[in-house]
Amino acid sequence: MSMVLGIDVGNTRAKLHFLGLEKGDPLWRTHTATTVRGALDVVEHEIAIRPTTRAHVVAVQPIFAAGLAAALRAKGLRLIHWDVDRTFPIEHDYLPPARPGADRLLAAWTAATENRGRAVIVVDAGTAVTVDLVDERGRFCGGAI
Repeated sequence: MSMVLGIDVGNTRAKLHFLGLEKGDPLWRTHTATTVRGALDVVEHEIAIRPTTRAHVVAVQPIFAAGLAAALRAKGLRLIHWDVDRTFPIEHDYLPPARPGADRLLAAWTAATENRGRAVIVVDAGTAVTVDLVDERGRFCGGAI
């Protein structure tokens, strides 16, 4: 089974998810960490059990995420740091320099992809609670924190 590591760096901790890539594969493990070193310890432990060569990072804490991304790349993981290496393929009306957070865009993009042609309300309850609207065209309409 091929695994991918998904990391969501929030305001107070990083959530690390090891996921199977094949349809029907279960979530392998979910961990939390409050430091880059703690996150790397989890990654090293899990990779020893289930080989993982790819990772995706989304973050609202750029310094933590940048340190973690650099360390993961140094370990040889192919990594996409969303909103740094690649932008989310979802439209929004925010004018630069304002823009939605990467975590909100990821949740909205996922909801739009899973619910094509339907408007969706996305609620994320982390350190902060966000409620956002994605319209039936898959466009991020904004919301509230």
